[in-house]
Amino acid sequence: MFETNAYYHNFSVDSPTLSLTVIMWGICIGLAVGAVVFSFAKHRASKLIKKLTELECNSCDTAKTLDDLQIKPTRTLVAKLRDDEPLRKYVKIANADECRIEEYKDTFLNKVYRFFRKEDIPATYDLEKALLYIPDEVKYTAQTRYESKGSPIISSIIVCVIFALVGLGLTYFMPMLLELLDSAITAYKQL
Repeated sequence: MFETNAYYHNFSVDSPTLSLTVIMWGICIGLAVGAVVFSFAKHRASKLIKKLTELECNSCDTAKTLDDLQIKPTRTLVAKLRDDEPLRKYVKIANADECRIEEYKDTFLNKVYRFFRKEDIPATYDLEKALLYIPDEVKYTAQTRYESKGSPIISSIIVCVIFALVGLGLTYFMPMLLELLDSAITAYKQL
């Protein structure tokens, strides 16, 4: 761990309540959690793309519901199929008008969103009855962009181990880096 009473000529890092170790571990844990969430979200989108292409859902006539695809409408998938999400460039909703949920139209949150973005909150859809399809012209792009190899659990474990090793390495090497930085600032001041 860091020496809390270390003295550097050009800056001070001796805070009794918050140390650099806590900050570094917080950043490593935050990045690991973000990577795990991203991995599972990409895997869920990949599963949807695979099912739609396997069953050849490429037009409004061949569109299928999530129930037909045997996919549960999880919170992550609902968020990924909002109007402003990249997945919606590829996955189209045949009956979008009848599935649109407009629960935010007259809320304070929508007014704040409209003030900053000059538009309403992106529409969400009732995925229980939404008919989904991927047009032929974007099918290859969707498959390559959302290709997910392996299990998200294994990749999540690997990411967590890597960030734990990075945290340990930073915990060990940070005092040396701070001494090097202090020496560099001192040398620059003496020019």
